[in-house]
Amino acid sequence: MVSYRTASGEPLCTACGATHRPCAECGRTLRIKAITPDGLELCQNCWHRHPARQRPCRECGTTTHLHHRGLCPDCAARERLGEVLSIDGRMRPGVEPIFDALLRQPGTSLLAWLRRRPARLGLLAGLASGRGPVTHATLDGLRPTKVVDNLRMHLVAGGALPVRDEQLAALERWLRARTTQVHASESRKVLNAYVTWHLLRRLRGSSRRRPVTQAQAHGVRAYVTQVVRLLNWLHTQDIALTTFTQDHLDAWLDEHPARGPRVHGFLAWTSRKGHTRQLTIELPTSTFTGHLIAQDARWRLVNRLIHDDRTPVSDKTAGLLALLFAQEPGRITVLTAGHAEISPGTVLLRLGKVPAEMPPPLDDYIRALHADAMTRNTAGERWLFPGRFPGQHLSRARLTHRLQALGVRPRMARNTALVELASELPAVVVSRLLGIHQNTADTWKRLAGQDNDYAAEVARRP
Repeated sequence: MVSYRTASGEPLCTACGATHRPCAECGRTLRIKAITPDGLELCQNCWHRHPARQRPCRECGTTTHLHHRGLCPDCAARERLGEVLSIDGRMRPGVEPIFDALLRQPGTSLLAWLRRRPARLGLLAGLASGRGPVTHATLDGLRPTKVVDNLRMHLVAGGALPVRDEQLAALERWLRARTTQVHASESRKVLNAYVTWHLLRRLRGSSRRRPVTQAQAHGVRAYVTQVVRLLNWLHTQDIALTTFTQDHLDAWLDEHPARGPRVHGFLAWTSRKGHTRQLTIELPTSTFTGHLIAQDARWRLVNRLIHDDRTPVSDKTAGLLALLFAQEPGRITVLTAGHAEISPGTVLLRLGKVPAEMPPPLDDYIRALHADAMTRNTAGERWLFPGRFPGQHLSRARLTHRLQALGVRPRMARNTALVELASELPAVVVSRLLGIHQNTADTWKRLAGQDNDYAAEVARRP
């Protein structure tokens, strides 16, 4: 693009034709961006930082770097968002909560959010032209999914929508679509009953205590996928569920031996409900003792986390919760400020039914995370381990990656801590302190007692 011409009329672009002189601030010979009221010629970087660039906003009067049209970023964001959510200059009452929720973020962030993906503008314009209030059900029917989910996060954080267990909601939508892929209508009815009254019933119950984790949702998807494959295999073999025999099951397992554990729960349920006869699947035995950390190595990891000043406080806290309190990443990431009871002398963290007192310096780390969580401007949960997006916690996969980078392998850390705690405390105490099921605590108590020799041998390893 021609912006300048030489004395002889030769065309020049902006970069070549603009005046290059020494900047009065930094001294470098660059293109002069502006001249201050007192005559100083400044380059672009120096002009951006210079107080003379700050002027009063024509709307609110705040003296700052103006964005455009004489408006500061906050007022410019309010004006731009109002334009998007209005029809013929009027905003309907149903989208006013969206307007208020999105304005909770800084103006510069909101302007960048609106500009970054054009699909967001189309989504907001569609909501503006709709009818009635905007609810979770409204958003569930819109596309593209990623843009809708991102908007939902902002609306929950801004208070326009109530907090919802998104893992559970996404799983319910997936299950409705997946069960339709069963070819035989009778088998489809049985699977729908299993999903509704067994899988989802249990997940909805646990969701009232804590959100469904990504690992739980992934496990259910894996189970249902294999059940669908089994039912469709029966359909291709012209075998009804009521005539499904052990010989048929063995034949299917001969072709797919690794799928047995995935369908065991479904077949146990169908036999109890009378949909199939009694069927048997041999399950692999537990090999937890192969996933332990030697005690001296475990305490070296603890000391390194405590004394390494380069490690972020959030990573130190997560690593110590895994190594000392047998918490897995999926449980750590969903901890909120409400799980911590802060007092001048102690810090209690509710991992189970009974809060556990945190030892130093872990108590100071949790104080810092709690204080940071309480400063966030959000109407949703105040996560101790916040994620990248507003109102969302850190993902389980991301925390696992960060712990592994520090040398902490979460599964081994959890198993080792459970072996030690189960050998020292009653199972009921372990269950209430750590938030694990009583049956799980009883199992670990039994395994810790049976494998004391092995655990002692592991602890002696260099």
